[in-house]
Amino acid sequence: MNRDEARTALNKLGWPDWMLDLGIRANFHCEYCDKDMLADVDSYDGWQKDHIVPGGSDDVSNLAIACKTCNFIKRASDPRALATGEDRDSLVSAAQQIVSERRARKEEILQETKSAVAALLGQNHASENV
Repeated sequence: MNRDEARTALNKLGWPDWMLDLGIRANFHCEYCDKDMLADVDSYDGWQKDHIVPGGSDDVSNLAIACKTCNFIKRASDPRALATGEDRDSLVSAAQQIVSERRARKEEILQETKSAVAALLGQNHASENV
């Protein structure tokens, strides 16, 4: 299958050209965490477009592929305050920094939660056995 046939096949599967262009540009990976968006059903179903600059243009230069988690973590954060320039690469890099820092904090919270839940379940199971 050549590229044109592949594009036609993907269009028939519900992939509009603009989405294919975003996917090709990002190698079908989340542009913030590099998750392979075609790795499994959850990743594939988690594909979202993100406005790099919230409230900005719908032009593909302001759109990025994001997994659900990164899109949720980034939310309406404007990367321009951290960006070293106004070009797309600088803005994406700044957005990656925002997401990375927030993911790290969520990971800390998750570990604390797991520890507390393990203690809670251990206490509940111990009291049930009395």
